Amino acid sequence: IIADVQYAGFDIDRIDSTTISIYSAECGHNIRLKGAIYESSFRAGADLRVELEAANRAYHAGREQIIQDFKQVYQYGSDIKRERNEKLYSRAESVPLDPLQT
Repeated sequence: IIADVQYAGFDIDRIDSTTISIYSAECGHNIRLKGAIYESSFRAGADLRVELEAANRAYHAGREQIIQDFKQVYQYGSDIKRERNEKLYSRAESVPLDPLQT
């Protein structure tokens, strides 16, 4: 990635294990590039593609279970809130008023 950044016309000011700082004459200051592709441990190629596809499959395989777990948490919280509101704001038994009794 360093060669690509230099090829694009940027001067590399500093290289860290997780970031690259570049200098652009147009901007007049350093710009920090961070993210997975700028880390020194980043590797591209067929292995990365296989790894990303496996992670994507694992995410989608567990997605339904995650949705069900969130639904249960939501329902539990909703039930607690409803019970609390019923206790706080319960109305006395309403007696129908007879308009002829006045």
